[in-house]
Amino acid sequence: MSCRKWSERKNGTEALFDIYDGRVWKSFTDDDGALFFTKEFADTHIRLMLNMDWFQPFVNSQYSVGVIYAVFCNLPRNERFKPHNILTN
Repeated sequence: MSCRKWSERKNGTEALFDIYDGRVWKSFTDDDGALFFTKEFADTHIRLMLNMDWFQPFVNSQYSVGVIYAVFCNLPRNERFKPHNILTN
């Protein structure tokens, strides 16, 4: 799966459908002030989303389990959260 697909995506509206449509994605810059997320660097400039989730694995239990995981925001939304694309602790 290529991390370049986001750069070929067309929204065509002002609606926010995915992270790529947001202001931060479109205006994020590097140390030199150049746009960080561009088509030319789509496979090397990677954005990770760090998540933490806690849950109770058993009914009537005092214990909870937590996981920290990261996903590649550059992947299409339908690929981003597939098990083979998730980094876990």
